[in-house]
Amino acid sequence: MKVKLRMILSPINKKLNSKSRIDYNEQIKREQEGKQVMWDDTKFNKASIGDWFGFVENGKNVYFRKVKSIHPISDRLPSWSNNVGQGDRKVLYLEKELLNITWENWINYGGPKKVQGTSHVKTNLQQLSLYLDSLIN
Repeated sequence: MKVKLRMILSPINKKLNSKSRIDYNEQIKREQEGKQVMWDDTKFNKASIGDWFGFVENGKNVYFRKVKSIHPISDRLPSWSNNVGQGDRKVLYLEKELLNITWENWINYGGPKKVQGTSHVKTNLQQLSLYLDSLIN
């Protein structure tokens, strides 16, 4: 049986007071405290265990993890209640960071030139996944 290949990207705004930056910083702090790193799925809730998940700093870096498990909406963190319009998204538990890709390499391997909103990669997905797999194997 062939497994559907997926990659999810979520942009992290460079502005320190943006919701995505605040939530990202919260997750980094949680990780440092030995707690589970988690994030919202896309609005379609199509993530699968083992999918690539990238936190994107447009123009700088992409930080990759894998989806470890998927949890119900009820597992959303209380601090996420300010993210209006995202209350219907499942919660993705993420593994530790596996890769940090420079923006130049990301673009050279066909990554999107700008990421807006948590979304699935559609263009060059196979090429990007093979590239990431080659870096961890």
